[in-house]
Amino acid sequence: MRLPADLGAAARRAVDDEAARLRAWLGETRVTLRLRTPPERELSR
Repeated sequence: MRLPADLGAAARRAVDDEAARLRAWLGETRVTLRLRTPPERELSR
């Protein structure tokens, strides 16, 4: 994943830990967003 800024090692670890927790919670469930994400908008330019 890409963060909007360099938040430091502690913040990056916290984000990575939360992402892992969500992956474990969601399992094989796929989530589809209705709004375009910033990376999608960048790629469409």
